[in-house]
Amino acid sequence: MDTLRRCVGDPASFLTDVWQQRPALLSPAEPPVDVFPPAEMERLLDHGLPMSPYIELVQHNGTVPPERFCRRGAFMDRAETLCPDAALVRRLVLSEGAGILLRYVEHWHPGVRQLTEGLAAALGRNVEAFYFFTPPQVQSRPVHRDDADVLAIQVSGRKEWRVYEGPTSDSWTPKAVEQPACAPLLQVTTGPGDVLYIPRGYAHAAKAVGNVRSVHLSLTIREAGSAELKEALVDALLSDLELPVRPLGDLQLTRTAEQFLEGLRERLEKLDAQSLLEAARARAHGFAG
Repeated sequence: MDTLRRCVGDPASFLTDVWQQRPALLSPAEPPVDVFPPAEMERLLDHGLPMSPYIELVQHNGTVPPERFCRRGAFMDRAETLCPDAALVRRLVLSEGAGILLRYVEHWHPGVRQLTEGLAAALGRNVEAFYFFTPPQVQSRPVHRDDADVLAIQVSGRKEWRVYEGPTSDSWTPKAVEQPACAPLLQVTTGPGDVLYIPRGYAHAAKAVGNVRSVHLSLTIREAGSAELKEALVDALLSDLELPVRPLGDLQLTRTAEQFLEGLRERLEKLDAQSLLEAARARAHGFAG
């Protein structure tokens, strides 16, 4: 079964009726909850969890300084606070309600990397993975907007989600926002195997419910923006454009300027919006385009 189907159920229906249009609770037949089970995270915590900054402890008002849960270790010729101490991590989870966030899991977990690569191929976007371990009755993060579409796969436990309206203008920024006065567009509780889709920029928050921890894997689907389009345009117009290095005198300099403009016009005529967008995505996220 292909990756997109495992994440969303019916790909055709998702892409036509849901994708970039509205938040939705999805119930795929074979959700990828087996890719990174909680028992594996516990094992990594005791025997070699990736170092900071791949691990963070998060609370509603921010992150816990690494010095509070990491040991100092030698790195090259420097002493760094990098290695998580399992006992300190668990103490902060129990005593202060800190959540565990594993960042960019696709960098170091083969199964998650295969999942993100499959989803990236299906959607034509770069996909990153973040793993959230949230203690019971805790909301680890405030209401916020993400600069990505999100597929939140509930691995174990239950989480109550509130998803609000998307941005009202193109000048929005991904950050924490004030509690919206309006009612949520979608308020649901996800259980194991459920997948919540949140369109890019839609404000949301989540709280673990019940008396057990919540574990979910967020697949963040990144998109290029205006800055990447500008960079791709400059690259398309100027890359390998051969001109004299040091033209001498006004006449040669004028001829060089004419050659320069002629080359730009020829390249611009061959360029279309779709190819520019594909180049922007490839440039921004480093995958083949």
